[in-house]
Amino acid sequence: MLNPSYSTETFLEATDQLLDSALSQHNHAFKTFSIASIADNTIDQRTVVLRRWVLKRRTIMFHTDIRSKKIQQFKNNSSCSCLFYSHEDKLQLRFSAVTHIHYQDRLSDCLFEEMTENQKKMYSNSNVSGDIFLSKGSHVDPYSNFSVCVCNFDYLDLLFLNHQEHKRVAYKWDKQGRLTSSFIVA
Repeated sequence: MLNPSYSTETFLEATDQLLDSALSQHNHAFKTFSIASIADNTIDQRTVVLRRWVLKRRTIMFHTDIRSKKIQQFKNNSSCSCLFYSHEDKLQLRFSAVTHIHYQDRLSDCLFEEMTENQKKMYSNSNVSGDIFLSKGSHVDPYSNFSVCVCNFDYLDLLFLNHQEHKRVAYKWDKQGRLTSSFIVA
């Protein structure tokens, strides 16, 4: 349980633990998150499943079909925003990041091999229309459609909602990975 008396460092440690927990807990609030991309000067967002989280590397990862609209959007503009919210913890996390697409490389191979057969089936449909996968059509090797998106963040806006007082913290990493943090008036 988060505490409003936490320091900026303690809030970040708690965030790290919560996101780590989400990786292994199917019903954790942070298991899914919204990712926003830029498409033709508008914002497009969708919900994806958290697959990896590494604070030291400032990395958030998810899987997606290489044919999806978001892949083309990330190819055109790699900037994105990741939004997590936990009602139970009363915690909102907004990350500003740059997305890197991994397709048929060491990272995507490793993550593909870790998936269950049911998860792999999601990538085996030969028909796709935007982000809507059609149920009819032949099946293809799921590996040919599988990709991994790696979001490397340099900014985190943390908002802890508490009935006594809200706490908002801005975390900023520079190009050398040095972190600065400060409370912001919520």
